[in-house]
Amino acid sequence: MRDKISFLLIVLASLLVLWFSVPLLYALFRPIMQPELLAQLFADSRFRGALVISISTAVLSALLAVPFAIAIAYVLAFLRPRGAILIETALVDVPQTFPPVAEGLIYLVLLGSDAPINLIGTFAAVLIAKFFVASPFAIGFVTRKFRDLERSDIPIIARSLGAGTGTLLWRVLIPLSLRDILGGFSLTFARAMGEFGGTLIFAGVIAWKTEIIPTYVSRVSAETPLLALAATAVLVVFSTLSILTFKSLAKRV
Repeated sequence: MRDKISFLLIVLASLLVLWFSVPLLYALFRPIMQPELLAQLFADSRFRGALVISISTAVLSALLAVPFAIAIAYVLAFLRPRGAILIETALVDVPQTFPPVAEGLIYLVLLGSDAPINLIGTFAAVLIAKFFVASPFAIGFVTRKFRDLERSDIPIIARSLGAGTGTLLWRVLIPLSLRDILGGFSLTFARAMGEFGGTLIFAGVIAWKTEIIPTYVSRVSAETPLLALAATAVLVVFSTLSILTFKSLAKRV
């Protein structure tokens, strides 16, 4: 009976691996089989601009997410305010399940042409849209780790030795949470690289200003789908390499 269950689990696991790996491998290897596609892609000035804006806004989103994640994680784990569950749900769970198009629409009205500050069609609009959907990964990672540390005796020992909040953060919590902070950073970057809906609605598609790889793919997919596939492959490579890189760094911490 146990062998049959093990076999069934292996079959289900294999099907899942195939389900995810086949489209990803196709997206990666189809452009490689046609090198002229990659040459045409990188010869396109608009793609190079989309790549620069995608990477720069994703990096900035991840960098901004880390200090905010540390701050809210400390508040939720150590100060435990009333409504902590509601706060965490609003900051972590809701943005991850919220339709990005709806997020873009909200910012379009909130920070649009009729608002005191109009950010439509700006670099800041791309950054705001990406930060909203991507930062919850960093917040979730750091908050879970801080909660684990709060349940241990480490903070109590540090406090008994006279450590203030700053010392506790810089000398104890952050060093012990560095692996989780790096993990949150890498997933925030990867998610920001793939953000599409909110950016499209709020920032628009302006070459070398707000156009990112996902919106570039959407724009060229109707006329040149293979070129769009090649751009998708570049996006997958950058996201995968970022995750693998930070996982490797986290192992050394």
